[in-house]
Amino acid sequence: MVTSIHMKKVAKKQRMPAQTGEFVKDHQLDDQFADQINNISYKPVFILGLHRSGTSILYKMLRSTKNFNSLTAYDVVYYNQLLYNKINDMQEEYKKRFNNLIMKTGQESRGIDRIKMNADFAIEYSFLLGPPYLFQQLKPDNTQIFDEMCRKLQFVKGKEKPLLLKNPWDFPNFLFIKKQVPDAKFIFIHRHPVDMMNSSMNALRVIVNKETVYSDIFSPFAKKIDENPLLQYFLKSLLYSIAPPAIPLVVENRALYTRRFLQDIQKLDPSSFVNVRYEDLCAKTTSTMQKIVNHLDIDGIDVESFEDFINPRDLTYTPDIKRMKSYILKRFAPYCSHFSYQ
Repeated sequence: MVTSIHMKKVAKKQRMPAQTGEFVKDHQLDDQFADQINNISYKPVFILGLHRSGTSILYKMLRSTKNFNSLTAYDVVYYNQLLYNKINDMQEEYKKRFNNLIMKTGQESRGIDRIKMNADFAIEYSFLLGPPYLFQQLKPDNTQIFDEMCRKLQFVKGKEKPLLLKNPWDFPNFLFIKKQVPDAKFIFIHRHPVDMMNSSMNALRVIVNKETVYSDIFSPFAKKIDENPLLQYFLKSLLYSIAPPAIPLVVENRALYTRRFLQDIQKLDPSSFVNVRYEDLCAKTTSTMQKIVNHLDIDGIDVESFEDFINPRDLTYTPDIKRMKSYILKRFAPYCSHFSYQ
């Protein structure tokens, strides 16, 4: 189990969140309240899946039950003063401040999809795990900040509810997480590899092609991409050529994730996880959500109401994904076989 920590020690090592514009914080307003979270415990539920596999919509659906505490955009942006704002009844003031900024800058969506951004938008905890505040996994050198984050969230949102967390980059990292947090439960969501790759490449192209809420607020790494024409040119050359080199790079990375998943899932206690497919979440919403609700042992949930969250849309493959479909399927063959993907 992650040991109890003192916030002052951690805060001096890392400034949260991304040090950009509105949210530069040289001081840690929460330092004075460090002792108030030392004895707080937490039992997190992790939603894990490859990037663009449906973690966001599943998170939104479960969060709608009001049975969980979650990490929001507000929590990331004002991480250094979450306790201060709670104790001084300033949370709504700062949420309004964030929402006004989002409207002012025209960043009311994530850019990579149709999901709307606001202060209460649920977000990945990778943005708080240290530089570059993007694509980060939980690992030995950031377990303290993760532990602090969980304790802070429980303090400001209520100790009686479990934490609901998501981070696609931790998809193959569940054994390490379970070792650090033995009470953790997992929901793994899977998607057809070709569909996932198509969506993932589209998202990456958006990130390098225009400013997004991530670059403006959350990640210095994404901000550097926006501000560096040479870096943008290099990344675009990887993503936009006739045969984009980025595709095999991303395929190999994601395929490695799936191989690690298939190898390590056999070592995880079956009572601590459940597997679902994104396709079933969309086509068999009620039964899929019932499976998840049963795993989490939640009572009083109208699982049929989750049907309202599903908004089917056409899936059109980009020409490069079409050309590389057989290659993608070959690299993901064991994963496809395991989850009955053709």
